[in-house]
Amino acid sequence: MQQQKASLHLVFWNSFNCLAQAIVAVTEYLGVFVEAYYENLTVDKEMLWLDIPKRKTAFENRAAAYDWIGENPEPILRWLGKHM
Repeated sequence: MQQQKASLHLVFWNSFNCLAQAIVAVTEYLGVFVEAYYENLTVDKEMLWLDIPKRKTAFENRAAAYDWIGENPEPILRWLGKHM
């Protein structure tokens, strides 16, 4: 019985580790994709990277970005004033 539990934990850990590595790879690819897309745009452009501490979940990260915009509206308002 103990052998089966240990084996199950090992399978779970290996699966989790593979999933974590896949998520890291996709995140790195998306970062490269976004930067390449930005560099290839031929129009007036501006990119704003937010330096926000990581939260526990993706939802909390997204909410932190919205909070940042509410607390620092100047860059967004400047962009809207320029392009609208």
